[in-house]
Amino acid sequence: MRSDGVLQATLAVLALAALPSGSASGQSRPGSDLAHARIDSMLRAIHERGWFDGALVAGRGGSVVYARGFGFADVAAGAPFTTRTTSDGASVAKTFTAAAVFMLHEDGLLGLGDPVQRFLPEYPYAGTTVAHLITHSAGALPDYDYFWEFVGPDEVLTNERLLAVLAEQRPPLSHAPGVLFEYSSTGSDLAALIVERASGQSYESFLAERIFRPLGMETVFVRPGRFADWPGVRTLSYRRAGDSLVVHDIWDREGFYGGSNLYLSAEDLYRWVASFAATPVLDDPTLARGLGPARLNAGQATGINLLSWYTSPDQTRFAYPGVLQGFYSVGYWDTDGDAVAFVTNTNMPSWLRGQLTAAVVSILETGTHRPLVPPENEQVASEDLHAIARAYPLDSLRTARIAVDGEAAYVSIEGGIRYRMFQADDGAFYVPGLDAGVTFALRRDDRLQVMRWRTAFEQIDAARIE
Repeated sequence: MRSDGVLQATLAVLALAALPSGSASGQSRPGSDLAHARIDSMLRAIHERGWFDGALVAGRGGSVVYARGFGFADVAAGAPFTTRTTSDGASVAKTFTAAAVFMLHEDGLLGLGDPVQRFLPEYPYAGTTVAHLITHSAGALPDYDYFWEFVGPDEVLTNERLLAVLAEQRPPLSHAPGVLFEYSSTGSDLAALIVERASGQSYESFLAERIFRPLGMETVFVRPGRFADWPGVRTLSYRRAGDSLVVHDIWDREGFYGGSNLYLSAEDLYRWVASFAATPVLDDPTLARGLGPARLNAGQATGINLLSWYTSPDQTRFAYPGVLQGFYSVGYWDTDGDAVAFVTNTNMPSWLRGQLTAAVVSILETGTHRPLVPPENEQVASEDLHAIARAYPLDSLRTARIAVDGEAAYVSIEGGIRYRMFQADDGAFYVPGLDAGVTFALRRDDRLQVMRWRTAFEQIDAARIE
């Protein structure tokens, strides 16, 4: 089932008319009509191919260039997906949690180097700081599967319950805090709990007072723990099975937040990313510090900055994605004033995710984009990982080096931090910590020929170094 998008487009124009302009004249830059037409043509094409259902908003210099929804938020109900449709932002929530921590730092209510136990005395791991929680360096905290074992069949798993289980069970950390990068949503959930205890407000009310209302974000909310308490129509997530969409839903009884479970529309995600260039919610010194690299104890910079944004090599572009079941979302902004936000609910192909962001930005900047075509990649079985263990030049200054340890593959850039690579069903690898999608082509002799490296910032085809 497809929609023609007329209703979505009309609603988008009406809703975004109220967005403030960040340009001096309040007018769009020259070329906006062309950019709008080419973004629309690209999105129509991938929508018709079944690769994109959702909504996208893009702008330059504070002026909206494009805003439209495609497909349905609920197929059975025929509810269209508009730019105001709330969707599961998944890990995009981490950017809000990190900003809240920095606001409390501005207020003098906490320090990034403060021990977690100052605010959460129940927390069982001494030596962990607030910064460790929001920079994925808290020592590899357990993921959610661990906690459900200690939750009753009708109980909602909350942030307080996460903390209580850690205090009761004291699962050992795999390494000391600050030593290694290990992507963690649990750390951000605990940081959200610190926000509450340091501010004396609920997480949602703090964000509403300091971020949502000042930026005019009207659709955003923290999801209720139970589906039965959902406000209004719930957007469902799907996966494709041939020409059909099959519900590929999230889970009930999730009452935790901070690292995920923030629902927002493409409009409100756009307001968030566009604010960094036009109306930052943090003062200049705090923002400058937050956009600096997060570092491990030994001084190595990680791929995510202190405010939880992935950053381009030249430190001028910023993005963060969220993925859960069929939901995918991304927010992008740069120092030139470009901003892009999109949310989807139909299990977007992994190879397309970074490429779509890059394509929209390219259209905003140049009017053109690289073709969006599936890569000719190979599935790499665990026993064949040796075939990808090589060095690959990304540019004249950077080389990606892939190593294999048992049944796991890791990548590092120029001898820096080692990041785990995870393979998706379509054969593409994803690298948390670098937000890179990586695919490979193999020769007949089973030796690697080309690595394709795709992020929101760069699209590289790298031949291996023998």
